[in-house]
Amino acid sequence: MLKTEKYEDLTIITTGRGFLGAYIYPVYSYLLDDLLIDTGTTICRNQLLDFLDDKVIKIIVNTHAHEDHVGNNAILNERRDITLYAHREAIKRIENPALLDLRRYQKFTWGVPQSSKPSEIPSEIKTKSHLLEVIHTPGHCPGHICLYEPTKKWLFSGDLHVGKLSLEVQPFENLLQIMTSLEILTNYEVKEIFCAHLGHIPNGNMVLQNKLAFLKNAKEHAEKLYSEHLSLKEITNQIAGKETIMKVITKGHMSKLNGIKSLLQMQ
Repeated sequence: MLKTEKYEDLTIITTGRGFLGAYIYPVYSYLLDDLLIDTGTTICRNQLLDFLDDKVIKIIVNTHAHEDHVGNNAILNERRDITLYAHREAIKRIENPALLDLRRYQKFTWGVPQSSKPSEIPSEIKTKSHLLEVIHTPGHCPGHICLYEPTKKWLFSGDLHVGKLSLEVQPFENLLQIMTSLEILTNYEVKEIFCAHLGHIPNGNMVLQNKLAFLKNAKEHAEKLYSEHLSLKEITNQIAGKETIMKVITKGHMSKLNGIKSLLQMQ
């Protein structure tokens, strides 16, 4: 399923598997001038190709290497004269998607990307009308980046999940690194955020500060309860509440327990 909308000179593209007219887990890509930020899900390949058929794209930037963000790299690069960029720490997985070790739920929801070969991203990306600063923001994964447009004060935040106050994460996510990345981002004046899973989010600086405060408070609370010899399950229930259906669907690959372990540096 694919939907698009315009916001000023930005095109917001939503891809993902649909169910009864709604997305199971939407993924947002962004077209700004001739720059495409992330290529969405493989399962929406034909719809995306149709939509982009009359659009000029010269540059693709991947915010990171995950399957729902690089899904159409290969086909777009094959059909067009495009420069593909990613952070150097993301390149190996984009070139060899088998390293992602995808679970069944990931393959079903987003599809399996083909190999593509990005170049290491420079410190800035220029389009016809915009200049975007590249900010390395590890935590969700090592090669994660954000893009900042200083004139508009727009932040393309990838998968930092800045609008989601939750500890439900996958086991590879490092919440302490995410806190450090958020600290960096709070030094920027951000009016609007364009998230890879929530879309357009206003009040950017407030959202970043709220996310950082949430994680800091959760860390302090988890450390206190752990020092009192509570079990990880008890700590999770007290801080994050009961697990959701996501833990069942993903067989524990996405859970609140993972978030508590990450805050306590146990994974």
